Amino acid sequence: MSRVRALVLPLVFLAAVTSTTAAAADPIRVTAGVVETVFGPIAGPWDAKNLQLTGAGLDIANALEDETAFVQLTSVPAVMPGAIANLSGVLRVEDAIFAHVNQSDGIIAAPFTFSFNAPSTRFTCTTSPAATECAATAPFTFAAEFTFTPFEGTPSTQRLFGRGTAEGRVFRSAGSERGAVRYNFDASPVPEPGTLVLFTSGVGLVGAGIRRKGRAGCAAV
Repeated sequence: MSRVRALVLPLVFLAAVTSTTAAAADPIRVTAGVVETVFGPIAGPWDAKNLQLTGAGLDIANALEDETAFVQLTSVPAVMPGAIANLSGVLRVEDAIFAHVNQSDGIIAAPFTFSFNAPSTRFTCTTSPAATECAATAPFTFAAEFTFTPFEGTPSTQRLFGRGTAEGRVFRSAGSERGAVRYNFDASPVPEPGTLVLFTSGVGLVGAGIRRKGRAGCAAV
């Protein structure tokens, strides 16, 4: 009898732990939308100003005006003709936001990160005595994981994936270097979620100690 009690207690504990763990939902493919920033100091992070993602059963729309949110590229771009541009980066949002996921309205818990992985490309630049301005585009793949809690339901772990085209712009004027990036999603074929790699190169640079800078500056890309 004592052996039965010894076995029952661990099983009850395991069941209790399992019941409080967020369930994992099937991945959702993002087929349209945009993530973009305002211009900021070249080393970043750059304030995010728009988060719009749609897909089957997915709708996230937030101007990010009142949220602490920023994009950090994995490497600092050089403002010069022919320079290598790597538009890979991480969007980090420090506040919970509203979303519609799998037919339910609810909240994405904060903080959360979205990762963008793009191959290296080269800037095309125009120069004048007063300024140098460079632009580059590259395809990207996207991956994200966050906890979603419906207004009437239990939390679940939600994964997103997708792809699109990244656009980056940087400029130098009057001794100041600034940049911005925009990720445009599309419905072109993407690898299965299991083959996507969640890169973390820039995560250490976007820790909790970084605070949102003012939104003064040029308009987004």
